[in-house]
Amino acid sequence: MSILWGKVEPPQFFAAVLKLAVHTARADQAALWLRTGPSHWTSVSLAVTSTDGQPTQTTATELPAFVTEALASHEPDLQRATVEGTALQRLTTPVRQAGQATGALVLQFEDDTLPSPPATLVPFAAAVAEIAGDYLVQHELRGLRRERSERAQRDQWLAAIARAPGCSRRSAARL
Repeated sequence: MSILWGKVEPPQFFAAVLKLAVHTARADQAALWLRTGPSHWTSVSLAVTSTDGQPTQTTATELPAFVTEALASHEPDLQRATVEGTALQRLTTPVRQAGQATGALVLQFEDDTLPSPPATLVPFAAAVAEIAGDYLVQHELRGLRRERSERAQRDQWLAAIARAPGCSRRSAARL
């Protein structure tokens, strides 16, 4: 998946991953719940009924119970549920970043029968969650490299100023 290693921003990446999940797994909805702060979560979701084909984003301070349970179990979790009178099945898979669960992929099926057997869906969801986790690691690494490069450029600039005629070390240090 070339999008993983390219310089793709998170919204574009998550849209591609959710489209992959919805269309390949034939899920009615796919969502990624990601930690965005000590007690903040962002959900990026895509429903098959979306008219523009773009994911929606919401923020929350608490995770739904089924996501919390899946994160605690460290394993994919397939559950039946009823939401607003509609029977559905949810496959929730932890997303790991550097070995830590930092989010979850949720595939939702609004039918009593899954489009594929669980023996197929569970490994697929685990692979998609792993791709999302790998992207998060790569994205963080790109950010750290960018910071290091900017710091090196700033240090070179300051060194050049310090070597300039009429500039003392004290005045260069104040920059």
